[in-house]
Amino acid sequence: MVLIHDGANTPIETRVEGAMTATILLVDDEEMLRHVMTRALEAYGFRVIAAADGQAAWELLQANGEAITAIVTDVRMPRMDGQELAKRVATLPNAPPLLFISGYPRGSIPYDQPFLSKPFEADQLVDSIAAALKRAYVGGQPS
Repeated sequence: MVLIHDGANTPIETRVEGAMTATILLVDDEEMLRHVMTRALEAYGFRVIAAADGQAAWELLQANGEAITAIVTDVRMPRMDGQELAKRVATLPNAPPLLFISGYPRGSIPYDQPFLSKPFEADQLVDSIAAALKRAYVGGQPS
């Protein structure tokens, strides 16, 4: 189970430049967790599109590709896991940055890919998304 709460409750504008227009594709097969993360990200000012697995996310990404600013995906899911989704996303022109989340150890996720271990708090998730966006769009270093 992942514990997410509003932590510092810092307005997103001070944490992620342009976050009020950022759209996150959130991918996790645990319905309750997806709901909690969606509410937390929305509270920080993000627009969230949620998917229950990689296959559903891939379909949403193909339909809404230009609108997606970043992808937050669980690693282990039915139908299509996060690693397969990441491989497909990498083939897209202007692929959005991707943040892996998992309750399992990093395992085969490459160390140059952003990764956040469950459980985490909302501010940790937002900070990790901000780092992924900075790395992708401003040329920051992996965290």
